Amino acid sequence: MKVKFFIAWFDMWIGAYWSKQHKTLYICPLPCCVIALQFIRDGKIQAPFTQKEQNALNEYQITGPYHPYTCGNNSDHLLFATKYGWVCSKCDYTQNWAHSASVSMIKNKE
Repeated sequence: MKVKFFIAWFDMWIGAYWSKQHKTLYICPLPCCVIALQFIRDGKIQAPFTQKEQNALNEYQITGPYHPYTCGNNSDHLLFATKYGWVCSKCDYTQNWAHSASVSMIKNKE
């Protein structure tokens, strides 16, 4: 789990909000004061992927230091990240997760 605290001038509320997409619980004990608890499961991110995650994963496929994500039906086929997960460029294979380190590697290069 990652914990972050930040000030957000636009968050004028008190309470808690669960973001299913980001697997994050946002808690505002005071207006504009936000505590974010991000729950990461097994070092994986699940689809739907955000646009930033899609961009990072597709860049990883080209420039990543490790083996790219490949099709479960044919390892010669590369996967392409979309909002709804990985899709094979040659068949109907899909995958709904990626290693969070794949996104982190690309973000850390920027």
